[in-house]
Amino acid sequence: MKHMFSLDGKWSCSGITPEGKTINITASVPCSVHMALIDAGIIKDLYVEDNALKYQWVEQCIWEFKRTFVIEDVKKDMNICFEGLDVYCDILINDIKIGSTDNMFIEHSFHIGNVIKEGGNTIKIVFYPPDSRVKEFPERSAAFGNWTRVYTRRIQCTYGWDWVERFVTCGIVRSVYLYCDDKTELDHIYVYTNNIDEYSAQVKMEIRFKAVGENTWLHMEIYDPDAGKVYEDRKLIVEQDMYKTVDIVGPQLWYPNGYGEQKLYHIILEVLERDTVLSVKDIKFGIHTIKILQKQDLPGSTYYNKCLEIQDTLSFSQDIKDFEKNTEFFGFIVLVNEIPIMCKGANWVPCDPIRFAGNGEKIKRLLQLAGRAGLNMLRVWGGGVFEEDIFYEECDRLGILVVQDFLMACASYPCDEEWFCTQLEKEAVFAVKKLRNHACLAWWNGDNENAAGGNDNQKAYDGRKVVRGVIMPILKRYDYMHEVFPSSPYGGDRYASITSGTTHNTQFMSPKYIDVRIKDMNNYEDYFDIYLSRFDSEEPVMGAPSLSSLRRFMTDEEIFGKDITMWRYHTRNNPCGEFLNYDLFQYHKIFAEKLLGPFRNIYDRLLKLQYIQYELVRKTMELYRRNKWFSAGIIYWMFNDEWPASGWSLIDYFGVPKAGYYAFANTAQPVIASVKHENRAYCVYICNDCCKTAEGHLTVTAQNFKDKVHSWTCQFVSESNTSCVVLEIPDTIMDIYTDKTSVLLCDTVSDLGEHHTRYYMSKPANVSYPEANIEILKQDSEKITLIADAYVPVVKLEGDCIFEDNYFDLRKDVPKTIRLISAAEKITDNIEIKVLSEGRKNG
Repeated sequence: MKHMFSLDGKWSCSGITPEGKTINITASVPCSVHMALIDAGIIKDLYVEDNALKYQWVEQCIWEFKRTFVIEDVKKDMNICFEGLDVYCDILINDIKIGSTDNMFIEHSFHIGNVIKEGGNTIKIVFYPPDSRVKEFPERSAAFGNWTRVYTRRIQCTYGWDWVERFVTCGIVRSVYLYCDDKTELDHIYVYTNNIDEYSAQVKMEIRFKAVGENTWLHMEIYDPDAGKVYEDRKLIVEQDMYKTVDIVGPQLWYPNGYGEQKLYHIILEVLERDTVLSVKDIKFGIHTIKILQKQDLPGSTYYNKCLEIQDTLSFSQDIKDFEKNTEFFGFIVLVNEIPIMCKGANWVPCDPIRFAGNGEKIKRLLQLAGRAGLNMLRVWGGGVFEEDIFYEECDRLGILVVQDFLMACASYPCDEEWFCTQLEKEAVFAVKKLRNHACLAWWNGDNENAAGGNDNQKAYDGRKVVRGVIMPILKRYDYMHEVFPSSPYGGDRYASITSGTTHNTQFMSPKYIDVRIKDMNNYEDYFDIYLSRFDSEEPVMGAPSLSSLRRFMTDEEIFGKDITMWRYHTRNNPCGEFLNYDLFQYHKIFAEKLLGPFRNIYDRLLKLQYIQYELVRKTMELYRRNKWFSAGIIYWMFNDEWPASGWSLIDYFGVPKAGYYAFANTAQPVIASVKHENRAYCVYICNDCCKTAEGHLTVTAQNFKDKVHSWTCQFVSESNTSCVVLEIPDTIMDIYTDKTSVLLCDTVSDLGEHHTRYYMSKPANVSYPEANIEILKQDSEKITLIADAYVPVVKLEGDCIFEDNYFDLRKDVPKTIRLISAAEKITDNIEIKVLSEGRKNG
């Protein structure tokens, strides 16, 4: 068995500032140098206001981490393992150099039996400024101008992105320990589902040993999700590789969130010599199959003609048209256990730019919120890191499919250079062995957006050589179950095209934002239809955080005052194209005012900057669900935030859900209604994402809040996993009861739950709502109940806690109870009620 001696804990850390001042502090490893400096009071909180700008000097210094440790019994086969070193460093034990590192993403092990001694030992690690190692290299194309990052195998987004400041750090960022290997040890095991039929599941295992002893045995036990033993075996270890096939009768299958339960089996493997246990592996796995259906649309078919219609509409934007050159069209549908999955999710970025270990509790809280909102997919974005084990374990447990990018993003990397290919080879082997057994793993992407302008028939595009020549062969060798795609997006001509494969709608923000700026947007409800694709892997939705979160990194003057400098700083910007004329925060304001109406005061400004995200998520999610299975997934940019920002995330850096999160939770419910104006009628769709038929009752109410109120009702039966029209209201009828100030309120009640949505006859800004008084009927530490004497379109609860629902509407005289979720960092009974409504009175 591997005997480990941890070197985590107290280290000394020293460096010299650019001004020549010597710094000597204590560091609690694992940590980055920035974390150590903050803990020592040398630098302030990097995330408050623009403090990060004041401490950019930290990355320019050489930093030395040092500690002593005592070994009582030295072994010749002793090694040291670093689970994460960021990034360029020399490692010395007892003043003897044992190695250097240049890759943050993988573990590093070194033999130290010849340098270690009984008694006291000293270890020293010297970290060098990353840019100093690559500044002489030739400049290459890279998003946001940070070209030096393409030569350094460390987290890419911390060089500065259009949503996060530059935070280039260094340090012993994951655990470090000493260990000795006994003569026989399990190296790795691969468990995968080979086949499932009506009788059993066939599970295959490939087991590799580091060495083979003379009389060593493998003992194996498999337990079902209810802890019942379903298999036991004992085999003599003769070869270094062992292959096993196990048939499990009546298997309990693993499904994504919303499609079934997340049943996990448990396998225990022990290597024994006589009765002595030499090595143990303990693995959880899910029995399931997964594949990507990329079915071609035949000429003349409904989907083929729809693709032609989409191409005809692209004349409005040359940006999009340049990426859409398809003459053949293909879908992109995820199948789990042969069931098509409507993928609803978001992109995952690192939780913190300077902390890469010890984020387990935060990760668990975020993923619990994801599961509660109905997410069934997260894409681990290629500008970040391979996440901590707890991330993938929780996704297994919660049924959240994970798309894993390899760690390259938005740049031209030195793929023709042997050293770079060697680095990616190491990363691929490390990643595939780390992740392939996880039930949550859906597929792999070679990178993020490097190849967006490429296609399969193009001999040379950015990333082709290293992805197809290095990464793909390794994945095919070590992982038979999961597909690997060259890049994200991928499919068609070009890879970023919208009628085949996956798409990133983030690439088309310029035409969208120009439209919002120059047009009246009275066609708001139908506008987003032009951004429909087969599978949207990045859908951008911007929104401000809650006031309680904003106050943790901005002052009230900065939040509510006329000077928007700090807003712009924490929003960041994409310094190209249209965003050279209007930055992202300016567009955020334009979007909010154009759709929701001019800011009436400083508080109204904040609420509209928050709520606009709700509308963007609501409209885009409804669009994709109406069009299933032409479209089979929408993945938002992005789920979480790496630092305190006012930008794209559904949940802010502090773990507090934003408006978009609540829109997602509402619109991701199993059965929803959605209105679409088409063929001279208002068509109401019922979208059913469940694997069973839904029966229910639909009510559509036309309201102009002046004099006209009219309702239509119908019973419906919605087949499983479908979207269909259940009610059509002709224009000639609707025109009698509505005008541009009207709203359609849609209420769905079925045996699978309730859903409420709305449809604006023009845009929200054109609606004048009645005056309303809101009363708190009941409030305690667990819930709050409200009632209003008139319709209120948007109610925002503000407080230092997480609410089960928010940004909801209140129907006249209908009480609504909101629970306070215990997963919040802090719970308070100091709750404020904010309302987005003209003429609202204080209740």
